[in-house]
Amino acid sequence: MKLNFKKVYNFRPGAITPTKGLKNTLGFYKYAGWLLPVIKLFAPGSVSSLKELGLAMINAVDKGYEKQILEVKDIIALSKMTRIYG
Repeated sequence: MKLNFKKVYNFRPGAITPTKGLKNTLGFYKYAGWLLPVIKLFAPGSVSSLKELGLAMINAVDKGYEKQILEVKDIIALSKMTRIYG
Protein backbone atom coordinates (compact mmCIF):
# COMPACT_ATOMS: atom_id res chain seq x y z
CA MET A 1 0.00 0.00 0.00
CA LYS A 2 3.05 2.25 0.36
CA LEU A 3 3.97 1.87 -3.31
CA ASN A 4 2.84 4.45 -5.83
CA PHE A 5 -0.12 2.62 -7.40
CA LYS A 6 -3.43 4.33 -8.19
CA LYS A 7 -5.46 1.74 -6.26
CA VAL A 8 -4.51 -1.18 -4.04
CA TYR A 9 -6.92 -3.82 -2.76
CA ASN A 10 -5.97 -6.33 -0.09
CA PHE A 11 -8.27 -9.35 0.05
CA ARG A 12 -8.75 -11.27 3.30
CA PRO A 13 -11.00 -14.16 2.20
CA GLY A 14 -10.82 -16.27 5.39
CA ALA A 15 -11.53 -19.92 4.66
CA ILE A 16 -12.18 -20.52 0.96
CA THR A 17 -14.63 -23.13 -0.25
CA PRO A 18 -13.24 -24.67 -3.43
CA THR A 19 -15.08 -24.87 -6.71
CA LYS A 20 -16.68 -28.26 -7.35
CA GLY A 21 -14.62 -30.37 -9.71
CA LEU A 22 -11.41 -28.44 -9.04
CA LYS A 23 -8.48 -30.83 -9.38
CA ASN A 24 -5.79 -28.99 -7.40
CA THR A 25 -7.18 -28.55 -3.90
CA LEU A 26 -5.57 -29.11 -0.55
CA GLY A 27 -5.99 -32.55 0.99
CA PHE A 28 -7.68 -30.77 3.90
CA TYR A 29 -10.84 -30.29 1.82
CA LYS A 30 -11.06 -34.00 1.11
CA TYR A 31 -11.41 -34.84 4.79
CA ALA A 32 -12.66 -31.68 6.49
CA GLY A 33 -14.42 -29.87 3.64
CA TRP A 34 -17.80 -30.87 5.05
CA LEU A 35 -17.06 -28.62 8.01
CA LEU A 36 -16.95 -25.39 5.96
CA PRO A 37 -20.75 -25.07 5.54
CA VAL A 38 -21.13 -25.56 9.30
CA ILE A 39 -18.54 -22.84 9.96
CA LYS A 40 -20.28 -20.56 7.45
CA LEU A 41 -23.58 -21.13 9.27
CA PHE A 42 -22.21 -20.09 12.66
CA ALA A 43 -19.61 -17.55 11.46
CA PRO A 44 -20.73 -16.23 8.05
CA GLY A 45 -18.00 -13.59 8.08
CA SER A 46 -15.23 -16.17 7.95
CA VAL A 47 -15.92 -18.22 4.80
CA SER A 48 -16.07 -17.19 1.14
CA SER A 49 -16.12 -19.23 -2.03
CA LEU A 50 -13.43 -19.27 -4.68
CA LYS A 51 -15.99 -17.94 -7.19
CA GLU A 52 -16.92 -15.03 -4.91
CA LEU A 53 -13.26 -14.17 -4.45
CA GLY A 54 -12.59 -14.22 -8.19
CA LEU A 55 -15.64 -12.10 -9.02
CA ALA A 56 -14.76 -9.63 -6.26
CA MET A 57 -11.24 -9.25 -7.65
CA ILE A 58 -12.56 -8.61 -11.15
CA ASN A 59 -15.16 -6.13 -9.88
CA ALA A 60 -12.61 -4.31 -7.70
CA VAL A 61 -10.48 -3.62 -10.76
CA ASP A 62 -13.45 -2.89 -13.02
CA LYS A 63 -15.67 -0.84 -10.71
CA GLY A 64 -13.49 0.04 -7.71
CA TYR A 65 -14.42 -0.20 -4.05
CA GLU A 66 -14.44 2.27 -1.18
CA LYS A 67 -12.20 0.15 1.08
CA GLN A 68 -8.65 -0.99 0.45
CA ILE A 69 -8.73 -3.93 2.86
CA LEU A 70 -11.60 -6.24 1.96
CA GLU A 71 -12.88 -8.70 4.54
CA VAL A 72 -15.24 -11.61 3.75
CA LYS A 73 -18.41 -9.48 3.93
CA ASP A 74 -16.85 -6.97 1.51
CA ILE A 75 -15.75 -9.75 -0.85
CA ILE A 76 -19.26 -11.22 -0.93
CA ALA A 77 -20.84 -7.78 -1.51
CA LEU A 78 -18.35 -6.92 -4.25
CA SER A 79 -18.87 -10.28 -5.96
CA LYS A 80 -22.59 -9.53 -6.26
CA MET A 81 -22.13 -6.08 -7.83
CA THR A 82 -22.64 -7.53 -11.30
CA ARG A 83 -23.77 -10.76 -12.85
CA ILE A 84 -21.99 -10.24 -16.18
CA TYR A 85 -19.17 -12.62 -15.27
CA GLY A 86 -21.11 -15.28 -13.45
